[in-house]
Formats: sequence, C-alpha cells, structure tokens
Amino acid sequence: MTHHFAPCNRPPSRVTQLFAGLTAGLILLLLGACDKVPPPTVAPAAPLPATARPRIALVMKTLTNPFFIEMEKGARRAEQEEQELDLLVRTAAQETSIEQQIGIVDQLIRDRVAAIVIAP
Repeated sequence: MTHHFAPCNRPPSRVTQLFAGLTAGLILLLLGACDKVPPPTVAPAAPLPATARPRIALVMKTLTNPFFIEMEKGARRAEQEEQELDLLVRTAAQETSIEQQIGIVDQLIRDRVAAIVIAP
C-alpha cells in the first residue's frame, strides 16, 4: 500500500512550534557537552582564537517548510540564551537538492565546526 502525503498549508500549531524550539535547543545544549576531538581523516586547520565561540551548524533540507522554519527559530532562541556559541544555519535550495546538501556537510567538515546537527 502506498501512502501519499499532501503538504500542509496551515500555520504550525503552538505545540509544533514548542516542539521544534525545544528539540533544536536540546540538541544544541547536548552538543555543547560533546568531545571536540576532530575525526582523524580531516586535515588539521588553524586553531580558533582563544576568544572564539564554538560554531554549531544546523543543516536542514530547506526553509520553505513551516516545520524547518520553526526549527530555525528555536535554534536561534537557544543561541541567544546560551550566548556561548555561534549558530550556522545551512539549507539547500530545494528539498531534493541532494548533491547540494552533501556539499554543505562536506564544507562544514572542512570548516571544522564544533558540531553538525542534521535535520533530515
């Protein structure tokens, strides 16, 4: 049996907004406690200045979906509350831009961000 899902044109509910914000905030908080040892296959980069805040990347398919828009808003609120990290939000042009999405993640790895959060 095949299921087809139609896009929802309703604005996100308060529950959806709260869930998206809490999820993004929790992910960012948990990632702050992660070990920051780079993977051995990544070429060494210049160290960040002592005053630099860790950069956390949030990668989403696109910002045309209301769920992802709310997720970014929640992540931005968490960034403002924490004030100890810099949030980088990256999206592809379309949800089906798979090669572009791969390129975004590859670039973030080369840029040696502290953590990458991917919302599939």
